[in-house]
Amino acid sequence: MRNLASAVQVLRNSTVFGVLDEAALRDVADGCQVTEHEAGEVLWLRGDAPSFVGVLGRGFVRMSQTTPSGREVALELMGPGHTMGLLSAIEGHPLPLDAVAITPVRLLRLRPERAVRAYRESEALKDRLVRRTTERLKTAYGFLARSVSDRVEGRIAAVLLWLVESYGSEGPDGWRLSIPLTRQELAYLAGSTVETVIRVLSKWQKAGWLRTDRRVLTIRDLGRLEAVLAAL
Repeated sequence: MRNLASAVQVLRNSTVFGVLDEAALRDVADGCQVTEHEAGEVLWLRGDAPSFVGVLGRGFVRMSQTTPSGREVALELMGPGHTMGLLSAIEGHPLPLDAVAITPVRLLRLRPERAVRAYRESEALKDRLVRRTTERLKTAYGFLARSVSDRVEGRIAAVLLWLVESYGSEGPDGWRLSIPLTRQELAYLAGSTVETVIRVLSKWQKAGWLRTDRRVLTIRDLGRLEAVLAAL
């Protein structure tokens, strides 16, 4: 991603900008920057002005908000190909959520004026953005409703179900999650400790609900996780 062609490829794989033709992709990519971020690094805070529109080339970013009681609540997990900050750039509004890298991240930073111009000139991009925003809101509200439990097992189950909905692939032995999230990162998403996440996942693995193998997590019984939430 050190040249224009690499940046265009990231945009081509984007869930939003991928609908643009080659000339429009090159125009959006012109003048972009590529930045690397470590896990735990803040990309922006709620209320910041959108100084760039981000497209993830690698890694995962947690979008969250702090409640009046001081608890940080995850609302969305952004992964490779996802676009961040475009709506705020279009509307000229402050960014509504905190964005924090939870894995090492490679980010394509687009100039807001170019991203907004592409949006205004492309009906296909407008339609795609509306569709993606609807899908993201549905996922975010569903996760929020699941994750408000005070019981850590409920929050861990909510995170796993959320990940399955967003990134899972169904196989003969269950739903596979091959995204590179460590136990620390799962704990961060669930608002828990690494030790607790390890204990809960070990318990569920012994019960046959899931299996772990070289950072690939297979959910063998989604019904059991849903029952954990239903019992809360």
